[in-house]
Amino acid sequence: MMRERLPLALSTAALVVALLGATSLGRAATDAIAKNVPYAAVAGFAKNAGKLNGHSASASPKAGQIPVLDSSGKLPAAIGTAGPPGPPGVSAYEQLSPKIVTISNDTSRDQTVTCPGGKAVLAGGFNIPQDTQGGTGVKVTESRPLSKSVWKFRIDLGTSNPKSVGLYAICADVGT
Repeated sequence: MMRERLPLALSTAALVVALLGATSLGRAATDAIAKNVPYAAVAGFAKNAGKLNGHSASASPKAGQIPVLDSSGKLPAAIGTAGPPGPPGVSAYEQLSPKIVTISNDTSRDQTVTCPGGKAVLAGGFNIPQDTQGGTGVKVTESRPLSKSVWKFRIDLGTSNPKSVGLYAICADVGT
């Protein structure tokens, strides 16, 4: 029975406070409510304003504090300052002019392209021009890095006719 009356009593008290808040009777009603409902005297958020799990918020936070965004919605400048510079990246990128090799039965099938001046090889490629008969008879069966600065090709000649092949490499200075 008491449970059913509590909402009615609180609603009535709130109405009395709203209507008579400025009068001494209204102040007496407010005091009575505060004594009987202690949590109503203090806003629930007021005790925890600016705190989270025991940590306080700050516009210039230190360890253990929660940063507050500035008026533009960004974190304080002290947060996220730049660290030391990292290693250099790729520079002095260079595609070597094609190394033209003519493959015949008495030519080594293994060919290489070497990057100049200590540059690292990043990639390699080849071009086999078509002959007037519609085919080449040449197959590249291997194209891979051989070392830091050398790209290796293995070329197979399917006919006895000599064939020219263009070999390429992409080189650059690479930070370590």
